[in-house]
Amino acid sequence: MHESADTPVWTIAQLKILNEYALPIERIFLLLGLNCSYGADQAGRLRLSHLHLSDSKTSYIRRVRRKKKTRSVHLLWKQTTEGLRWGVKRRERQGIDSEFVLMTDTGRPYWSKTKGGNRSQAIPNLWNRLSDRVQRDHPDFPRLPFNSLRDTSANFVRRIGGGETASLHLAHKHQSTDDDLNCYTNPVRKKHFKVLRRLEQKLQAVFNAAGSEPWADQSKNYIGRAKIKEIIQLRSQAIKIAEIARKIGVSTTTI
Repeated sequence: MHESADTPVWTIAQLKILNEYALPIERIFLLLGLNCSYGADQAGRLRLSHLHLSDSKTSYIRRVRRKKKTRSVHLLWKQTTEGLRWGVKRRERQGIDSEFVLMTDTGRPYWSKTKGGNRSQAIPNLWNRLSDRVQRDHPDFPRLPFNSLRDTSANFVRRIGGGETASLHLAHKHQSTDDDLNCYTNPVRKKHFKVLRRLEQKLQAVFNAAGSEPWADQSKNYIGRAKIKEIIQLRSQAIKIAEIARKIGVSTTTI
């Protein structure tokens, strides 16, 4: 069995960059991975019936993990809750009759099987597009698969709440090595919720990196966020557009 140190996970600094560069649809998958330790399977199969979103009380996702037949309950962070509301509204705008929360622009579930019986690459492709965008400005940025978010989330939870809570977070069939304990007691869900609240505080800088309007539609960006930031900074100094274009290496129309 590998120790956690052998498993590549994201740092908070790297997560900040990912959330800064993410488009809204990419951001909600990022948050589901961090908040609920979801891999592509769990995120792509998320259904409306799993959501319990509240304005005044705790929002959470409750579902049964398909593979292990274990109940999975996750308290939702503020940004995750807002993202899921955005996802539900997006789904309504698409006018698609489906039980799934998140659908592609072509109206297909993000998690499905191809005619050949292979898994859809919709989520890996989405994640690769985000990685490409980040590496345009940060060439040395690590390129980890989408499911690394599941490992990262569990690693955070384990550090804060211990192994039993991390197993519960991952929806493992057994949260304890004591089989009798599993038969006669309930999982420590209150502790799990407290750990998720503490983790939300720990990751506040990651949420802030998304800006003041994380769910606003974004126009396509062909020059990279780093150049856009530089352009905005130069414009704030009253530098002429032609000079900025020459300095940045883009056309005046782009400026």
